[in-house]
Amino acid sequence: MERFLYFRTEATTANDDATGDSAIFPASSLIAMEPTTDSELTMYFSVDGVASSVILNLTTANTHLTASKAITHSISTGKSFTNKRYLPALIIIANDTTGATEYLEGSGIASCGSIRTAAVGSVTSYRFPDMGSGNVAPTVLGAAGELAVNTHHTCAITAARAYTIPRASISNKGDWITVLYLANIANATVHTYTVSSPDAQFALGSHLRVTGEDDDRIAVIDTSVANDDGVQIAGRTNGDGGIGTYLRFVNTTGNVNGWAVDCVVEGQGARTIPSADTLLTS
Repeated sequence: MERFLYFRTEATTANDDATGDSAIFPASSLIAMEPTTDSELTMYFSVDGVASSVILNLTTANTHLTASKAITHSISTGKSFTNKRYLPALIIIANDTTGATEYLEGSGIASCGSIRTAAVGSVTSYRFPDMGSGNVAPTVLGAAGELAVNTHHTCAITAARAYTIPRASISNKGDWITVLYLANIANATVHTYTVSSPDAQFALGSHLRVTGEDDDRIAVIDTSVANDDGVQIAGRTNGDGGIGTYLRFVNTTGNVNGWAVDCVVEGQGARTIPSADTLLTS
């Protein structure tokens, strides 16, 4: 008998009406579980090749194995982990409904953190997005912080800034982010873009390219290796960080370390200074 797993993060019944509020997955679509913080266990699902994930918050830190045992036991035997009672075909893993909360017996699950699903067939390509594609109006970048997914950003900030990319596991495979520079980064000023823990690196093969001009300012290509988790663009008078610099991010897996980046850095001013300190960082 096929079993199904139920998750709900929306506390109010009347508000359980949107993607991410609740979800049911066939137990057979579970492909992996892993700790993503001391108190989080993330479950990964694949339905017809579309990746989804659910983050479960644990009552006690570092009890991921206990929760994993309870979940796998209920799926494989159809019985609860502790008292071995038979479970229905729809197994409630985490239900945060106010007044009717329910969590899998013996799992130590405290709540359902988030549910990330993608409509089957809605994602067909995981290539880097074109600048200005998707009929999405640009959003002006402001203070440092986390960038919104599926958003075109423009940046006219000359002062130092540090931005972060959302965790790959809480966004969907195929999600994207772009940033286009409309102003030069000030001299001796750095802009950074860093993945968020538990992501520890960009997808291997990500790259940063500095546009060359002549024998003094030659082109530079930096291709990511293990542990490269950030992009650093260092503004220099007549050097890096000019108007037209852009970054494109795409989530290639929907899982940890899934974000890939393509960054092209233009020169500014006379463009006579060799590129320096603009690179992928670890």
